[in-house]
Amino acid sequence: MPAKYLIHIDYAIRHWSMSTPSPGLYLMNKEQKVDIIKDFERKSEGVIPFMNFTISLGVSLDETMNDLSVLSKEHDKVLRETYFGTDDNTHLSLLDFVNPVLVRLNENKHKDEVAEEGPQSPSS
Repeated sequence: MPAKYLIHIDYAIRHWSMSTPSPGLYLMNKEQKVDIIKDFERKSEGVIPFMNFTISLGVSLDETMNDLSVLSKEHDKVLRETYFGTDDNTHLSLLDFVNPVLVRLNENKHKDEVAEEGPQSPSS
């Protein structure tokens, strides 16, 4: 299943991906981070990193839009089959697939434990 993306902003902008390598397993990976320059006099220092961040984020958003287009077409097909009576009742509810368990890891508190487990980034 393709990765999903999340943006988290505080004193930096973090771009996260979430993948589901197997049913019921949700991996969140920090894809990239760019610091927000607070000192206006140093603003030029943040331009290039911010541009790189934005370009990479744009690529991820483009991939997401393509995935949404595919999902929309699949959904429309199921609706047409159901509406015109060609449904064979084999379609499952989203609740049959999703049973999420949320685990919150604090980056600073849990980075050592994650480092011991090795890289968990999805293969590209």
